[in-house]
Amino acid sequence: MSGSVREKHSEKGVSSGWLIALCWLVYAFSYIGKLSYTANVTQIEEYFSVQHSDAGAVTSFFFFAYGAGQIINGLLCKKYPLRYVIFGAMAVSGIANLSIPLIPTGQFFWVKYIWMLNGLALSVLWPSLIRLLSETLCEKDLSTANVVMGTTVCTGTFLTYGGSALFVGFGGFQAIFYVAAAISLAVAGAWFFAYPKLVTRNFVFAADQPAQGALMGSAPMQSSAVQSARNGWFPMQMLPFLSVIAVLAVCNNLIKDGLTTWLPAILKETYDLPDWTSILLTMLLPLLGVFAVVVATGIYKKIPNFFVELVILYGVSGILVCVVLGLLSTNALAVTVGCFGIVAMLMSAVNGVITSMIPLYMREKLGNSGMIAGVLNGFCYVGSTISSYGLGALAEGSGWTAVFVLFIVLCAFSVLLGGAGAIVQRRKQDAR
Repeated sequence: MSGSVREKHSEKGVSSGWLIALCWLVYAFSYIGKLSYTANVTQIEEYFSVQHSDAGAVTSFFFFAYGAGQIINGLLCKKYPLRYVIFGAMAVSGIANLSIPLIPTGQFFWVKYIWMLNGLALSVLWPSLIRLLSETLCEKDLSTANVVMGTTVCTGTFLTYGGSALFVGFGGFQAIFYVAAAISLAVAGAWFFAYPKLVTRNFVFAADQPAQGALMGSAPMQSSAVQSARNGWFPMQMLPFLSVIAVLAVCNNLIKDGLTTWLPAILKETYDLPDWTSILLTMLLPLLGVFAVVVATGIYKKIPNFFVELVILYGVSGILVCVVLGLLSTNALAVTVGCFGIVAMLMSAVNGVITSMIPLYMREKLGNSGMIAGVLNGFCYVGSTISSYGLGALAEGSGWTAVFVLFIVLCAFSVLLGGAGAIVQRRKQDAR
């Protein structure tokens, strides 16, 4: 897409700064409705008298619906009327959160179905928002959008865990669900009324404009990508690249969401910490995650190769988990929290590379950024689905040491796969 075409489109149809801010608001605050259960999983286990595997099954249902929904919505989001679809998604999430504290203690089985509906609703957001940003923003605004949207997960996670620690400290985890419901419904209303003011009737999809290569009579890859965007697909020559990234995405969220879900239980059972303290310490993970987007973009500026960047991030993460495993018997709480905080930051950086930087920065090669973001995020949540029930069951059977060993194996595998991808990519470039 030529810069001039995008500039003209952006100035005519959209206020880019305010649109980025609105997209940030929706996705950051959706995380309160998304993580309200996970942040309080230990209290929920006690309240409903269920085990790790039972409680983990709820988030597995959520992640399955969310991951499958990401892929489905990625393929379909190009047809969505975004004003109504995103409003509906946030409203459904608000109602789902409102329902959880109203369930009787003897009917826990309802929780997983309500949370599955919550996951299906929220799966609309990411591919739709990335599609909107990709198709409206000019080149100079892409890096801003990437940085801003890269802070949504850590912001939402920090607010959720911070609020949960506060409510648990005062004796009632249920309050976070009421707060999540109120915020989700308020943001849904804000989106519904602000959207038409930011995206006018003159809005035209950027993918419907001729690519720079077509204008200049060159670069068939770009025109192929634009044609793929019109068809809601991607150039088939990019399939090997996307396949490797998809596998790395599964490993990413298995580690990232495994830490987010189970670190309160790890700290409580390993170091005998009270619930509110373990939640508060876990809250440090997203706080450090604020720097994830800086790390991801900084590495890419120095080494503009996504495979190499992912190898670095996974390699350092694996080393840090080895440190935790080696010091597990020494009760080194500060080292454990510090190492896992950095691992969480690095895994957030990996997630940003896969679900944001690749779809946005490679839009000329991949075409439909919304579809790519949705599909890759869907594969991320395959890992999330495994992490919730699988890691809980593994911890019950073999202890948390086995979970740490699995993290190390996943990091090592990702380093090998990413390294192989970088070598193949380099050979293809040398052969041209």
